[in-house]
Amino acid sequence: MEWISDSERVYCDRKHLVGNDVEFPSSWTDQLTFRGIHMDPKRYPDPDKFDPTRFLEHKLGAAAYANAGNVAARDHFSYGNGKRICPGIHLAERSLFIMTARMLQTLTIKPALDEFGNELSVDIHACQTGLVGCPKPFRARFEYRNSEIKKMFQEEWNELFSEKNVIESWSVSVEG
Repeated sequence: MEWISDSERVYCDRKHLVGNDVEFPSSWTDQLTFRGIHMDPKRYPDPDKFDPTRFLEHKLGAAAYANAGNVAARDHFSYGNGKRICPGIHLAERSLFIMTARMLQTLTIKPALDEFGNELSVDIHACQTGLVGCPKPFRARFEYRNSEIKKMFQEEWNELFSEKNVIESWSVSVEG
């Protein structure tokens, strides 16, 4: 039996998949859970803890690790793997980096407040399931890091939404 493996599927060229003394009919669909990979304590010690330092040793971009062929060396599997990998991996990674860097440079992200001014807790395990799993919606607070940044945001907002640039489908406010 010839095995073919990638991060989303393990399948073979025969009618049935056999593994660990279990036989899976060819009519069954198999699917990898990315949450299962990313929450594996063998790969990521204390996976529930927010610890960006676990990625400091990964100096290359996601595409470089994905193309290297060593699955154990991958930093994450968010873009898939093998022939089903995201074709926009380069653009997505760079866009996320720029957006995240700009947000962290200009804003402080904090938990939302309740009606008494107490910070609301966020359940990091609350997830929506389906074809693509993601966190359930939660409230957060974004504060400007200083008055100059607030002024810059307001000026850019006013320029974007001046009468010559009206985008009628948007309904957000710079004031929150």
